[in-house]
Amino acid sequence: MAEAAQPTGESQGAELTIQIQQPVERALRTPVRRGAQSVLRVSQLLLRAIAGHQRLTLAALKKELGNAGYEVRRKISSHQAGDSTRSEKYTLLRVSGSDAAGYFRVWKISKPRRKAPRSRLTLGSHSHGKTVLKSPRPLRPRSRRKAAKKAREVWRRKARALKARSRRARSLARSMVRSRASSRASSRARSRARSRARSRARSRARSRASSRARSSARSSARSSARSSVRSSVRSSARSSARSSIRSRARSRARTRARSRAKDLVRSKAREQARTRAREQAHARARTHDCVRAKAQEYVRAKEQQYVSAKEQEYVRTKEQECAKAREQMRIGAMEEARIKAIDNRVQTTMEDTSPWSTDEMRSRTKPREEKRQEPERPVKQTNQKPAVVKVDNAPSRQGKTCTKSSTKSGHPGCSGTS
Repeated sequence: MAEAAQPTGESQGAELTIQIQQPVERALRTPVRRGAQSVLRVSQLLLRAIAGHQRLTLAALKKELGNAGYEVRRKISSHQAGDSTRSEKYTLLRVSGSDAAGYFRVWKISKPRRKAPRSRLTLGSHSHGKTVLKSPRPLRPRSRRKAAKKAREVWRRKARALKARSRRARSLARSMVRSRASSRASSRARSRARSRARSRARSRARSRASSRARSSARSSARSSARSSVRSSVRSSARSSARSSIRSRARSRARTRARSRAKDLVRSKAREQARTRAREQAHARARTHDCVRAKAQEYVRAKEQQYVSAKEQEYVRTKEQECAKAREQMRIGAMEEARIKAIDNRVQTTMEDTSPWSTDEMRSRTKPREEKRQEPERPVKQTNQKPAVVKVDNAPSRQGKTCTKSSTKSGHPGCSGTS
């Protein structure tokens, strides 16, 4: 059995795991002469295909085997037709993958054999359809049959010997592979054991060295502590008085310096607090003054806006009144002019009491069209002088105006603002 695997594939599956097997039928029956050679050839082709392609697919494998003269087809169930004819000549190939999974048949494409030429007599006899009478004597002699039997026996012995040799070779190969694997495993186990022993020895040596160093350090520390204690006891008795006096003096000086520093810090803090309070009071007063000034300015601006709005309204009302007065004056002047014209006509009619002359009659009898075409007589209009208005800007005299009326019209003049 030969195995070959490719890690990745594209078209037929993500992975292809190929395994070559011989069918069970071939093992049960008589062995074929070229069975081992065909399996070896197929395994060699598989190895070449795997080495030649980075990602081996089922299509590429079929192409490689087809170029070498082999045909690959999926195995059909045993009950279908055509299985008995090809069961002895194919090599079983098992492919496992995501999409291409199953058993495939691989067999050598056999070339068509040339038929032996027939004699003319046989052709003629077959063509005419005549049956040839067989002689009661057999065609082959017995000596030839014995030789054939012996040859078959020899061939069977050789086949058995070849089969035994192949089995021995396979067993030797398996034993060699197993021995190699066992030797590799034993070598790996030995190397691991050696590395573990070395690491344990190193760790033990390190632990021993560290323990020795610790023990020496402890012993030296104990001895130094004992000697230091003894020397300190001796020196402490001597220097205790001196150190006590010096420490008392230093403590007194330190307390005095600390008290002075604290007093200075407190005084500085008080002065800073006072200055900050003064600055804050000044800032508050300034802000209050600014707020008051802004409020006063805002109130003044509002008052000015209110006064200006009132003045504008007053001016608008006065202008409207003046316009109305002017219109009334114009209307009165027009009425006076009409009244005067009517009075003048009445006077002329009263004065002309004499009978009508022929010219007047003719003029009166003129057609209406000529009368319409005659130009109208101009009417005298009186020119009126505009009223002069004076307005005092003082707040106490708001609403009071000085008016002057024209002497010709006699009507009161209009009031306005300058």
